[in-house]
Amino acid sequence: MKIVISETQYQRLIETKEKPKILRFPSLRFFDREEIVAWELILKIVEKKGNVPFAIDGDLDLGNLNIFSLGTLVSVGGDVNLQETPLESLGNLQSVGGELNLNGASIKSLGDLKTVGDDLDLRYTRITTLDNLESVGGDLTLTLSPIKKLNDLKYVGGNIDIRGTPLGEFFKGQFPYEVLKEFRKYIDVQGFVVYQS
Repeated sequence: MKIVISETQYQRLIETKEKPKILRFPSLRFFDREEIVAWELILKIVEKKGNVPFAIDGDLDLGNLNIFSLGTLVSVGGDVNLQETPLESLGNLQSVGGELNLNGASIKSLGDLKTVGDDLDLRYTRITTLDNLESVGGDLTLTLSPIKKLNDLKYVGGNIDIRGTPLGEFFKGQFPYEVLKEFRKYIDVQGFVVYQS
C-alpha cells in the first residue's frame, strides 16, 4: 500500500522532526517543598526524556544553592533567583518572565538569554558583556561588575545602574543628561542612567 501526501503535509512532517518539543513544568513546588529536591527531580525527568528543552511556568528559586548548570532549561515564566550560586553560564535559557537575580553569582555568561520581563540584577558578578540580551522590562543593575559592552541590548524599561563598572568610569565627570542622551542613541532607556555615587 502506498500513501501519498501533499507538499504542505511533507513540510509539516519535516518541521516537527526539526523542532524538539518543549517539556513544561508548572513550578518547583509542584514536585517538592524543598527547591533543590524538586530541581533534581525535574532534571531526572528531563534526562529520561532524552534531555529535551524544558520550561518552568512559575518561579525558580535556587539562590544560595550549589547549582552548576541549568541543563536544557529554555524559559521561566516567573521570577528566577540564582544569587550566590557557583553557576557560570545561563546556557540555553532564553527568557525570564519576571525578575532575574544573579547578585553575587559566579556567572560569566548570559548564554542565550534574550529577554527579562522585570528587573535584572548582575551586581558583583563576573559579567563583561551582555551577550545576546535584547530587552529588560525593569531596572538593569550592573553595579560593581566588570561590564564593558552592552552588545545587542535595545530596551530597558527602568534605570541602568553602572556604578563601579568600567562603563561608569568612562562617563565620570559628564552631566547626567549627556550620559542619558548617549545611551538613548543605542538603547531605549525609559528611566535614568546611574553612573556615579
